[in-house]
Amino acid sequence: MLKLPAAPINTPMYQAVGQTQAMTQPWVMWFQQLYAITGPQVDDVIPSVLLSLDMTASSQGDFVAKWADPAVGANTLFEIAEEYSTVKTSEANWITNRVGGCLRWGYTNTLRGSSPNTSYYFRFAARNNSNKTSSATGPGGAGMSLAGELGWGPWIYSGNTVTMGSATLISSGQVTMTVGNPPGGTGFTIDSNGIRGYTAGVNTLDITSGGILYASQLAMPAAYAGWLIVRGRTDAINHILLETAEGTELANCSFVSLQHYESGVSAGQVTAGTMNTVRATINATGTHFTNGGMTNNGISKLGDGGSTNYAEVAADGELLLHGTARVTKNLTFGLAGIGKGATAPAETRLGNTFGWAFTIGDDGYFGTEMPYDWDPSTAVEIKLHLYTNEAYATRSGEVRFKVDWSAVAEDVDEVVDSPTHSGTLTGSDMNISATAKGLQEYNVGSIAAASLAFEDCIFFNIERIALTAGTNPVAEPVILAIEMEYIANTLGEAT
Repeated sequence: MLKLPAAPINTPMYQAVGQTQAMTQPWVMWFQQLYAITGPQVDDVIPSVLLSLDMTASSQGDFVAKWADPAVGANTLFEIAEEYSTVKTSEANWITNRVGGCLRWGYTNTLRGSSPNTSYYFRFAARNNSNKTSSATGPGGAGMSLAGELGWGPWIYSGNTVTMGSATLISSGQVTMTVGNPPGGTGFTIDSNGIRGYTAGVNTLDITSGGILYASQLAMPAAYAGWLIVRGRTDAINHILLETAEGTELANCSFVSLQHYESGVSAGQVTAGTMNTVRATINATGTHFTNGGMTNNGISKLGDGGSTNYAEVAADGELLLHGTARVTKNLTFGLAGIGKGATAPAETRLGNTFGWAFTIGDDGYFGTEMPYDWDPSTAVEIKLHLYTNEAYATRSGEVRFKVDWSAVAEDVDEVVDSPTHSGTLTGSDMNISATAKGLQEYNVGSIAAASLAFEDCIFFNIERIALTAGTNPVAEPVILAIEMEYIANTLGEAT
């Protein structure tokens, strides 16, 4: 409001503060009263510059201007023009960076900065009823904002810039910009509970003491419409849920729930599924699927993360096992060739068993092909399953065997009786069972991985040999089965 202080009539002083309405009529009425006392006042020249102009900024961010009347042409003043800009180097730069155009006081005389920590430059000019050509360097001059209007004096620039300060924290109270009451209305609120923005039907941002809520109106048919809410609750669990605008869970929609547990629980949980049906969870104990399976495009490693012990599924689906994820398997040989040795053992039947009784020097044949599930970095072991119809206590009997072997590669012109890789496995002396006819396993020895390859045919000749020391049993050991024990790291050959 423009206020006349209690001062002599010929030396008025004005102060512009606060928010005003149009001030033309109150100003004219005041001059009408003045006329009644002193007679009409006239000006035959345009006003000179305003005197003692000063600009300050209030703590609320308002800019306040103070000035005194011009020295010349001040009798019939009726309007003040104001402009402010962020650049003052020239008139062209001033106009380019001017904020809000030319303001006529009578419409507004209080400004509020729009950008924190921004400096503004101000200029003012006065207008009287002289009806004289305006100053070329004022708002009524050629090319100026009010060009062609009469009675405008020159601009005067503020001697200081005014800087808009930063916002202060709100410890209590509220800043609200809203139409209607949220969430039904639109707007934005900051208070001690947090930050909440509401735009009906579009987006919502809510940061409160309970967490963060982000809601976005989904482009879905009406039957599925809802809000995607990221919300921190004040109880023991935080959630991300798919809900309606009213907070009701949607049927026919999927959800993801993030749960963070308070004291006493070391880890949180991620839960996913359709409404009212949990499909999968990830927590401290691992990943769990209620139904269905896992889909991953690329290599998947399950176990210790792919360092030592894990199962690897390639992009084409092939399974490869590592470390303790591998398994031990047994390949049992057919014994038809055992009775075909140079000195063949005797056929022996006992109960449901059929085998071959070996005296020292008896031998027989067997063979197989290396399986595709074998881990080519591991050795294989040859083991016998046998019994002796005599207890160890009878004579402290012991038995001993050896196996000659050869590995022959297929389709590489390698001859079967002189292959690249061959050798002999010589077992140690083994005590017979403490119980007559007790079944025993005898480990003859192992063949190194470097001597074997996929699709190699392995041929064996087994023979009972003399003990290193000790006593042979009276009864002959009977071999019921022979096996190759190996480590498997895949299901077989990839197609």
